[in-house]
Amino acid sequence: MLLQQLIAFAQNSGELPSMHSPKNVRYVIQLDESGNFLQCLDRSTKEQKNGPEMLGPDFKRGNIIIAKPFFDDGQYTLGKIDPKKADDPKKIEHAQKYHEAYALAIRELAATSNAPSVKAVDRFLQLYDQFGEPRLDNVDVTAVFTFEVNGVFPVLLPAIQQNWIVKTDDSANSDEVLPILRCIACGEVRPALKRHRIPIKGIPDGQATGMTFISANNDAFESYGLENSLIAPTCKPCSEQISGAFNTLLKDTNTHFNIGSTAYIFWTKDSDFSFGSMIMDPNPTEIQSLLGSVFTGAANASEVADASAFYAAALSASGARVVVRDWLETTVAKVKENVRRYFQLQSIVDEFSGDLAWFKIWQLTNSVTNSKSRVEKPSSLTTQALVRLALQGGVLPTWILYQVVRRLRAEQKVKREHAALIKMVMLSQNFRKDTQYMTHLEEDIGEPAYLCGRLLAVIESIQRAALGDVNATVTDRFYGTASSAPTTVFSRLLRGSQDHLSRLRKDRPGTYFALDSRLQEIMKRLNVFPATLDLQEQGMFALGYYHQKAADAKAAKERSEARKLTEANQPDSHSVTN
Repeated sequence: MLLQQLIAFAQNSGELPSMHSPKNVRYVIQLDESGNFLQCLDRSTKEQKNGPEMLGPDFKRGNIIIAKPFFDDGQYTLGKIDPKKADDPKKIEHAQKYHEAYALAIRELAATSNAPSVKAVDRFLQLYDQFGEPRLDNVDVTAVFTFEVNGVFPVLLPAIQQNWIVKTDDSANSDEVLPILRCIACGEVRPALKRHRIPIKGIPDGQATGMTFISANNDAFESYGLENSLIAPTCKPCSEQISGAFNTLLKDTNTHFNIGSTAYIFWTKDSDFSFGSMIMDPNPTEIQSLLGSVFTGAANASEVADASAFYAAALSASGARVVVRDWLETTVAKVKENVRRYFQLQSIVDEFSGDLAWFKIWQLTNSVTNSKSRVEKPSSLTTQALVRLALQGGVLPTWILYQVVRRLRAEQKVKREHAALIKMVMLSQNFRKDTQYMTHLEEDIGEPAYLCGRLLAVIESIQRAALGDVNATVTDRFYGTASSAPTTVFSRLLRGSQDHLSRLRKDRPGTYFALDSRLQEIMKRLNVFPATLDLQEQGMFALGYYHQKAADAKAAKERSEARKLTEANQPDSHSVTN
């Protein structure tokens, strides 16, 4: 069904000329009617480094030398190479061949066309090949160039577009007759393409020149004697529409996002629901409104009954081919309900502001990678599991909890993203309708693992209150052991905290009372320290630690604000009353 829905999307998006697609065009070489050079307009901006999009000829060249008239890079258009490779004889030779093919293609078009703009470009290239043009020396040869003659872009002329369609028609330019096979997309018996000609671009780690959706370059991938793209026969119209739909979806930020090595595309029918923006950049106000309708019945009737079709796919690159990692066909109403649950599961108090926090999906996926590494990428499996949870519901696998716990032991700290991801795994597997459960400190939870996590946070607070900022806190030194084998370390930590409490009792009695009371409250419920904690219990330990830290920060903030208010309301001791 994926192919059929991509074709339907392409048809609903408007028909493009065959073998044409939009591309970013950075340079416009402007000429007069005689072919004299006027200027080279650089259209790059901060937002569009390679310039705005423009429709032009497209073709997956591979090792074939074929020019795209009026719409090619600096090697073909001007015969230039990257200055860093100027000493490479092969690069120079290749650029000359590319430019010769380009100039020949323009010359052939000028000979059969009555368009003055086409003849002007041909005249310019003849002059350029003889005398050069210094004003074109400092250009980016990897960018796309086009021509403009007195306001006319030759690449957009219908006759030029039709010429390109005929030129790239396999059946019209091949000595070998194309096989007549049933197209897997439309089901019609038609000539099948040996190779798809529109490259698919925008997938992370994919080839810069583009990739193919259907292809085989090895005997192991061939079947029934069919090779290349014939392993899954596709007619030319369907091939172009499939590739065009992929490219359109992969360019629009409203219909795709990339995380790590995976690209996610999604689209709807008759709905303005933007799944990507909610997952990639959640707005707290929108999320609160979304969560408010989960169990209160606040969702409006149109939202509940939104049966508009919703489609999503996960794509990655494998050499020169596109790999579909996942595919979903559902309705907007179901996706909205699953997105509500996705954000409900991750809701957690922010340890700094005290407000509820929600996260961009990349923040969650990055939380299980080495924060000090600049090259480590998040696992595509983690991303895929989170996106599937947001789209389809279900549960997060336990191995994600293992990844988070392992990262916590390595970094000896619990960030809000870690706590949120742990909460998502555990609650997705044992879902509760209590929307506030585990978002804040749960004082009623008596599980030893949770209490041990809270206890470590209180001991750390006692240390900080007594000693101020230190190079390594008790958490920095003992988190890994405390979270896996509490009995081996907590007796030692408690003895150390008593010395700190003694100092606080003398110097800061108010702080001493607050922290000692908190410590005693936890210890009364913790009869014995567990010898070891399993994976689920280590997750609870991390949540207990984080929740207590957030609660302590909130209490400290409230005390500070109350103190300031009291001081502000006290009469000035130096004022004189009558």
